Amino acid sequence: MLTQPADASRLFGRPATSVSVPNSAHAESVCGFSANTSADKNAIDNVTYTLLVYVYDGTTQYTSTRPKDAKVISGLGDHAFMVVRGDLVTVAFVKNGETVVLAHSITGLANHPKASAASDQVVALAKQAASRM
Repeated sequence: MLTQPADASRLFGRPATSVSVPNSAHAESVCGFSANTSADKNAIDNVTYTLLVYVYDGTTQYTSTRPKDAKVISGLGDHAFMVVRGDLVTVAFVKNGETVVLAHSITGLANHPKASAASDQVVALAKQAASRM
């Protein structure tokens, strides 16, 4: 596994648990972690932190056309970039012939931190994951 529960816990700033992740894109490997600010996940003030990691064999899943607002990341593998959209930070790269995508989100109805505030941490986590490949 490229990421561990302890990695997600550091990113979230609270204990993370493994979660089941649908694999409709047919990744070779997929894992997910989640944490909530409330024991009641349906509470109006609950904020959910999520990290999903997909590993695809080959580069078919990698898109060479990056969004205009993508930020190139050096030192992470080939074609590495990050995109921040609302409550979602996505980092993608190619290493050792595999495409890796990390997606971190922070969501909730209550006032909550922006996922973009954790962009550097998500990139650091992606670099750590790449070092495990």
